[in-house]
Amino acid sequence: MLKKNITRKIGITFLTISILVVILPMNESSFIQSYNSNVGTTDEAYFKVLDLESGIACNFTIEVDEYYQMDIGFSIHIDDRPKERNALVTVDEAGQGDETTLYTPEISGDYYIRAFSNYNWGFFTITVKENLTGIEKIVEPYSIPTNWRWLWVSASVIGGVFLLAFIIGFLSNVVGVINWRSIRLPKIDFDGSKIIRRVKARRYERMKRKVLREDQRKEKRELKKKNELKIPIQVMQRRIVKGGVEIIFVSNKQPRCMVSGLNVDFEEDDVVACPYCSNVAKKPLLVEWLKVKGICPMCRRNIVIEQCPKVEHKEN
Repeated sequence: MLKKNITRKIGITFLTISILVVILPMNESSFIQSYNSNVGTTDEAYFKVLDLESGIACNFTIEVDEYYQMDIGFSIHIDDRPKERNALVTVDEAGQGDETTLYTPEISGDYYIRAFSNYNWGFFTITVKENLTGIEKIVEPYSIPTNWRWLWVSASVIGGVFLLAFIIGFLSNVVGVINWRSIRLPKIDFDGSKIIRRVKARRYERMKRKVLREDQRKEKRELKKKNELKIPIQVMQRRIVKGGVEIIFVSNKQPRCMVSGLNVDFEEDDVVACPYCSNVAKKPLLVEWLKVKGICPMCRRNIVIEQCPKVEHKEN
């Protein structure tokens, strides 16, 4: 009984292998033998045409075996991965029978053909001939090369996941082995008040330096402004005369007008002085100044031009 079961299993296995050997060649384009041979297809088959020259028109023809009723089409490609989206020419007329087209290559090199069946399956023959000379071109069966990029990406992702899982497991085991209660960290004596005092002291020093710099800049600006408006010290000698005060300028230095800051010429200019601070000025300029300001340019007291005595010069 046991021998019969073993014999039956061997027979079923042999029958299954035989059916696969018969059916697989009819469904795979990889069983194409050579140029201009009959092939069976149910989806797509690929061929390579060798050494086409640019500018020379060629007839591309697919002839279906008379026994098979199928609608076949084909496309011409320059890309080594023939797809519908990169076809240069697609020939697919309605109805049964052969398909043919005249195509002139734009560049020299190898071209590719993608043959497909719209319905049913069968055998067909591919030929490529030069239009003028009738010379046949070599047509070889072609298999699209496998794109290993996605395989490497998938393998890298899977390997990374396994590596991450291994690292997590290893670390979890290490953490589980450690006796955390036995670990005693050294006690750190941290006095935050000292740090706060140091920070405040540094901030105070920075503010003090900033205020000092601003005061120095302000003092320099005021000094510069005074130097620009400064009038030389004038040595005066007052004496009382009838009808007012007469001021005599006693100095070897030439005085300047307190309004314009220009030198005063006693021989050419009509010079007057402030009755309070005794600073001199050209009378026309002081008149215009008092019309606008009404005060002395130096001592800032209210004066009128009639109160300002005339100045005489006397060398020391």
